[in-house]
Amino acid sequence: MDIEELKRLSEQSERLRREDDIDKVIQSRDLLDEITKYENPHLDQRERMIKSIAGSVALQPNVIESVNERVHKLVKELSDLQVPNFVDSRLFDTLNNANLNFVKSIDKIDHILKSTSNLSAVLGVRAETWMSFQERIAPKIELAESLNSRLLAMMEQSLIAQNSIANIDFNKFNSFTNVTDKILGNFRNGILDFTDSYNNLLESLSERRSSIFELPPSIIEFPTYEMLGNVDLIGSITDEDNENREQDQEIQIIVTDSLEVYLKEINPNLVNLRVGAKEAFTSNNPDKIRHCVTSLRELVREVIQYLSPEDSIKSWSQSEEDYSNGRPTRKARLRFITRHINHGKFIKFVEQDLKATSLAIDLFNAGTHQVKSKLTENQVSALIAKVETSLLFLLEIANSKND
Repeated sequence: MDIEELKRLSEQSERLRREDDIDKVIQSRDLLDEITKYENPHLDQRERMIKSIAGSVALQPNVIESVNERVHKLVKELSDLQVPNFVDSRLFDTLNNANLNFVKSIDKIDHILKSTSNLSAVLGVRAETWMSFQERIAPKIELAESLNSRLLAMMEQSLIAQNSIANIDFNKFNSFTNVTDKILGNFRNGILDFTDSYNNLLESLSERRSSIFELPPSIIEFPTYEMLGNVDLIGSITDEDNENREQDQEIQIIVTDSLEVYLKEINPNLVNLRVGAKEAFTSNNPDKIRHCVTSLRELVREVIQYLSPEDSIKSWSQSEEDYSNGRPTRKARLRFITRHINHGKFIKFVEQDLKATSLAIDLFNAGTHQVKSKLTENQVSALIAKVETSLLFLLEIANSKND
């Protein structure tokens, strides 16, 4: 790429950025990413992931208005909705409360940031991290404006999740491919506990003015992605032909690419394990689903153990509660991974998120205990997407301590 081509791309990107069209803004971001790769071909995948996830919604004011309009439209649709009897009322109501707390959080954070002249005092110990992050993703936009747009985009996704829950027939839940009531009940309770923790996390953001700034700025979108992933998974379970994937496909591509880079750095054998899971899924082997699910379970175990070495945990904690038969518990490992984050509700959310993912793997694994599994392609695809997002979430949490 020569200098003239670089100049042309820069000018084209700037023109698109000014358009009141979210697709053109995203197209502009893609052009800027191409320029960045030319200027710095060694830019790592994590940096690209961060810019793609957070930078894509750190938009211009006119585009923020269009996102805001869609959010208000969704709020109105949900407020007018007559929830059918087949919907799980507890799940719907908890997610509704979560979204109400989301609205409060956005209003409070926006007011605080716009009414203060001393951002460092508001941002607290992570002030330098947040300001540096803002420079990386959207250097020409104020932090208050950028964060508001990110939160609005997350709010939109969370409302989409709630709207999707309202269309899921939970009467079909118990007919999921020949698994025991206990396994199915464990998964359902795990999803309810996860949604409770999601609500508690969003409630905590609205209660204390600085709590969102206790989180690393690179990970704030992930709880919403995890919520969408679980809704997608439930939708596939209750409707085996469901193809209405709520998870943003562009984001899922970013997740897949970023996870592969992380796994290569950890251990190339983990890349082979992940590839093996996907290849098993697309093979003609009649036992392919079981092989795929088993590989996913092993991948989760390996990543968690890598991020929480046993010797490091023993140096970090001598509490008997953190060990079972002399080995660190799953809960202790997750607390170790999140030890640099001073936010109890967030740490609890991570614990419930990984628990829900593990219970989903158990559920699908139980569904493979027959000569030919009746699990569908859409169901297994939803599980793979959920596992990948959960793993990237954990890896990004661990890496955020270096931000």
